[in-house]
Amino acid sequence: MDFEFTDEQRLLKESAREVMEKEIIPIADEYDKGKLLHDRKRLKELLDKLAPLGYLGATVPEEEGGYGLDYVSWGVLFEELARAFASLAGIILIIHILIIVAFPRRIFWFLLGKVLRISCGCLRR
Repeated sequence: MDFEFTDEQRLLKESAREVMEKEIIPIADEYDKGKLLHDRKRLKELLDKLAPLGYLGATVPEEEGGYGLDYVSWGVLFEELARAFASLAGIILIIHILIIVAFPRRIFWFLLGKVLRISCGCLRR
């Protein structure tokens, strides 16, 4: 059994690391210390930066508007985010779980608002 990353997964890891180092790591401490993840506007700005990279809807099939990534590729993306900003990675993980559970049932957007409010409160403590 081969446990090496594919060329695509290696490229994804390098790209994700580059973005994290340029975009996320420089602001992570500011967000954590200032509790800026509780500010909806700031959280939306961060999510808007991560969405085009596949962090939201990574494993949703392309025909449904997602990126169609396999779970190893999703793990590569998530690992780089967690390395850069663990608090934000927790929020992204909750969103991803919601997508897996709720997206096929078309109740995703309703649940997302509810769960984000709860998860942000929990991460604050």
